[in-house]
Amino acid sequence: MNEKIPPNTKKLKEALEISEEIIRNIELSELPLSMIVLKASRLARLLNDFDYQKIMEYESGGYPSGPDGIPNDIFNLARLADRTYKTKDSKNNIKEYARISSIEEIENNIDTAKTRIRAATDPDISISSANPNQTVWNPPGNKNERQNLNTEIKKNSSLLSSRRSFIYHYAMRKNHELKFSKIASDAFSRKRESVDNLISSYVPSATEKFTAIYENLQSDNPEDWSNAVHSCRRIL
Repeated sequence: MNEKIPPNTKKLKEALEISEEIIRNIELSELPLSMIVLKASRLARLLNDFDYQKIMEYESGGYPSGPDGIPNDIFNLARLADRTYKTKDSKNNIKEYARISSIEEIENNIDTAKTRIRAATDPDISISSANPNQTVWNPPGNKNERQNLNTEIKKNSSLLSSRRSFIYHYAMRKNHELKFSKIASDAFSRKRESVDNLISSYVPSATEKFTAIYENLQSDNPEDWSNAVHSCRRIL
């Protein structure tokens, strides 16, 4: 996991606003999830939450895989995103797999399956394939095929619901963290302002001294730390 770099105040403010937007978008069904996940990606980027930024990118565009399967680092992110599941093979060996479809692909699969079912009962409905060489298809006319389509819709709807819940809880968690941080920051700022006013009244030269103290505290030299403490004593 990557160590986070603290974002600046401006980014924290924007992150709080975006987290509020994501929560509202999901609760009120204002946007397709494929659009909301892009906001979640920006939220993670603003907070320097690198693992979740990658996850949101994969949720949007799909998890990369090759002939040898999914690379370990990407599979770990899929596990963190609750994209994995386990099954037993014929020899009772447990294997773990990941669902790699993007959110947009899941949404499209649901819409296509629903349209095909409607086309089975309404001959006026037609679908154009993404393949330019195959623009017409035969609607499902038999019961088994319709059942298969309903099963596909149910499976994809369940996966989409889990993605919605994952993004929602991420936005909620970050929203709570940001609100708590803002409350603590505001309280500290008010206290600091009152202390600064008192110090400037009693010790007018303290501002310059505190600047030197802060610089000494940033040093790796223990002697500089000692000087900082000594300067604090003199101010007091």
